Amino acid sequence: MLDDDATVVPAIGHFFFNPAKGAAKPANVLAPPAPWIDFGHTALEDPFGLTSEGGETTTLGTWQNKSLRNVTSPRVRAVTFVAQQWDEQSYKLYFGANGAMSGRYFRVPVNPVETTGTLMVVVEDGIEQLGMYFPNVSIAQADDIEFNAEELAGLPLRATILGTSGQNWPFEISPKGDLLAQTLEVTPAAPSVVIGATSQLAATATYPDTATRNVTAAAAWSTSNPAIATVSAAGLVTGVAAGTATITATYATLTDTAAVTVTVS
Repeated sequence: MLDDDATVVPAIGHFFFNPAKGAAKPANVLAPPAPWIDFGHTALEDPFGLTSEGGETTTLGTWQNKSLRNVTSPRVRAVTFVAQQWDEQSYKLYFGANGAMSGRYFRVPVNPVETTGTLMVVVEDGIEQLGMYFPNVSIAQADDIEFNAEELAGLPLRATILGTSGQNWPFEISPKGDLLAQTLEVTPAAPSVVIGATSQLAATATYPDTATRNVTAAAAWSTSNPAIATVSAAGLVTGVAAGTATITATYATLTDTAAVTVTVS
């Protein structure tokens, strides 16, 4: 089905890193608390890449059957980006986590150690986001440094996506939507409506900074018993027959309900 709202314009993006492998996803994906850190400025021209190597398919056969079965080589994926802040944090990612400042200069290690931990990439498209969660990555230099007088200089980085023992998935990616909403509330919570009459419900999302937003039009509405009460895509309830029905609003990954009572008069 065509869904125009599901398209993404990656207007703004953020790279967040936690030095602990398998760190839980933060509740506020745009302002995660310590020990999460923000990688800061990254390249606009080539903001994000999700690359892969391997995955080649080979057809094996016998003398009797030339195409007996396929085997596919393991696929190794990586996130690529360019850090554009020339500071100790970026130097450790590019030159090695075992490097360190000595006075005003950063000492580049002979045998660099890659930076390991959890990576979060968040793309902002208006008031909605697209999130990518990588619980085990190893970050290191991806390419050489090149200076161009007409461009911002950067440090090309590669975050190899590693597996986790006992876990059959290497990363997660969300559908485009509101990843910041923390709770959803439907009001009124227990409306009463006469048969043939209507009652308007509202859905309100609450955010980490305690701000609220009316998401009635954006929520998906459903009824537990359409023979008793129906609900429109805009949250308008219509009484059909005497009885009770549960109306559910779903927004992003959040849900809340209202218990509707339909009366004869």
